[in-house]
Amino acid sequence: LGISTYAKRLQGKIDLRTTWHKSGAALEKTIDATRALCLDPRGDALDSEAFAALLFDELDAGGSRLSLCVGPAEGFTEGLRRRARLVSLSRMTFTHQMARVLVAEQVYRASEIRRGSGYHK
Repeated sequence: LGISTYAKRLQGKIDLRTTWHKSGAALEKTIDATRALCLDPRGDALDSEAFAALLFDELDAGGSRLSLCVGPAEGFTEGLRRRARLVSLSRMTFTHQMARVLVAEQVYRASEIRRGSGYHK
């Protein structure tokens, strides 16, 4: 399953889009860091329920806009790390493509947790 599968499942609930940036500096110029969850191994380790609560708290607080950022090869800039909320996907290292799919699945899972479906067991 890929990102497009989860984006399709989320239609009507969450608009899931992906954008590539060439560097951490380019990313930082494009997003509002106060409205971002940046995936970083030094971030908070959350289970799926806690991630769902955080995701929807942030969406509710920010007018339904939130950036979920997978770090560039050189890592996030220190400025972005200081201003954004850091969340750890895992202590392991993943390719950017794999991390994007894992995040998309967790966003979908969060929507199902909130809905109370049987998807998350």
